[in-house]
Amino acid sequence: MQYSWLKKGDMVRISDRDRSGGGKLAGKAGIIVDFDIYNQPIVLGEGFRKAFHDTQIERVLSPA
Repeated sequence: MQYSWLKKGDMVRISDRDRSGGGKLAGKAGIIVDFDIYNQPIVLGEGFRKAFHDTQIERVLSPA
């Protein structure tokens, strides 16, 4: 079950704050394609597919 404020299909932006842990992907956008076993969103973007903690997501650009 998903308890997060994020939903599959949401277009999101990865946080670009230093402490958020976005790293090289900071500031990039992607679409949530699934959730891992820890209920963390798996984001598919240009050149990456990665699970992020929901605190690393800056905002939802376009809800599903």
